[in-house]
Amino acid sequence: MNAELIPAGGVVADIGCDHAKLSIYLIKKKIATKVIAMDVAEGPLMRARDNVARCGMNEHIECRLSDGAKELRLLSGGKAEADYIVMAGIGGRLAIKIVDDSIDIFKALKCFIIQAQSELDVLRGWLVGNGFYIVDEDMVYEDGKYYTAMKLTTVSCNDAGRVRNDIDESGLMYGPRLIEKKHPVLLDYLKYEENKYEGLLVTVPEDKADDVRGRLTVIKDALNKLF
Repeated sequence: MNAELIPAGGVVADIGCDHAKLSIYLIKKKIATKVIAMDVAEGPLMRARDNVARCGMNEHIECRLSDGAKELRLLSGGKAEADYIVMAGIGGRLAIKIVDDSIDIFKALKCFIIQAQSELDVLRGWLVGNGFYIVDEDMVYEDGKYYTAMKLTTVSCNDAGRVRNDIDESGLMYGPRLIEKKHPVLLDYLKYEENKYEGLLVTVPEDKADDVRGRLTVIKDALNKLF
């Protein structure tokens, strides 16, 4: 899912690369011409180096110790060292911190991909509020969990030439591009959420019921847009 959102033919920085499995995949599939595999911890980076060497990809993948994107460089003319960044499997607030700490780098990219595990509404709201455009999203269901990835840029256009960034509450919560696409995995997820919150409404104390009703309103609004 994450790899499919990355345009082919550029340099990719894989932030939080862990074992470098995604980095290796991007080279194997000729999606990236080079990958800078980055991690904040030396342990995972050592495993990444071992995996890269085992695959014979030392010429194509550079492993670099970095707190987020802090060790990526801005080149002359304001161009970033990488064309694209991918961050997968992190919390929404951590994603915000990584972007905020290196915002000049992120604004110099062609685009970047975030696959966050939590607080997607907070993440989307912060990104849009700081001048980024959500140009594409994808969603999958694997091993009993739902995963969402989003593709962002500072340019207010996507491959078709248009994207709106005035995102309402259901878009922030569940993904404006997923809703526009009427994504089938999102439909399944919304039905799951609807059943969960309708069940909660029966059991929660009255002082919590308004919160549950509010969430159900947002869920039903998103569902209505899919039909």
